Amino acid sequence: MKIVKNTPVYTAIHDAYNSGSTIAGTSAGAAVMSKKMITGNELKYPEYTGDHRTIEANNIEIGEGLGLVDNIIVDQHFVRRMRMNRLISACLENPAEKCIGIDEATAILIYSDSLTVVGISHVIVLQHKTGETKINNGLLGARDIRLDVLLPNDKIILK
Repeated sequence: MKIVKNTPVYTAIHDAYNSGSTIAGTSAGAAVMSKKMITGNELKYPEYTGDHRTIEANNIEIGEGLGLVDNIIVDQHFVRRMRMNRLISACLENPAEKCIGIDEATAILIYSDSLTVVGISHVIVLQHKTGETKINNGLLGARDIRLDVLLPNDKIILK
């Protein structure tokens, strides 16, 4: 996004999408489709280890994505790289969003208000139903978080 934002490329992507073109991305290219995106940076643990060891407040960096899809946050390589803590943290701090973890060799096809899983692995969907998040000594907590584990060809309504 640092390279694309406020450029003719950004405008071309939006123009194509708004004209009905299919826009696709893999890895970070999938995460960038939504309005909010996980950057991959941990604010409290800046030395990258690939592990997200905690579920704590103000640790996940959320940046601005392309904004082609509202009300979702996407994480990639999800099951393979064990990123559940990261997605839970994003979910608790962004309760208005559905947080979606897409595993490797798997994709989501979003058409209108539905999402369909394609590929060979899982898609995890988290949604914080009540939006009530607690913080205790920096740790995040909540109740009534909906978890869906979707398989290839599963379909859900996004709204």
